[in-house]
Amino acid sequence: MVAQFGKIFVHLERHIGNSKKRVDFYVFSPDGNFGVDVFYPSDMFNLNNALNIKLGAYKQFNDKLYYLVANTDITQTDINKVIKK
Repeated sequence: MVAQFGKIFVHLERHIGNSKKRVDFYVFSPDGNFGVDVFYPSDMFNLNNALNIKLGAYKQFNDKLYYLVANTDITQTDINKVIKK
């Protein structure tokens, strides 16, 4: 992200409103600011649970939010199946 947007535009851990909840990264971009939440579910069951929790936790986040699944054993096809549910 730093290579794409520049170091001064990529921030670590930005709080959401007045809560203790925060995104892992917040990026200031000319096309619109966005947050990134990085997580590592161990399997498909945990992916589903984590996404359900995160969707509720980030309801107050007003910018675009990208979820980054760091477990390379979980494919985009797997993620798409969970999202369709």
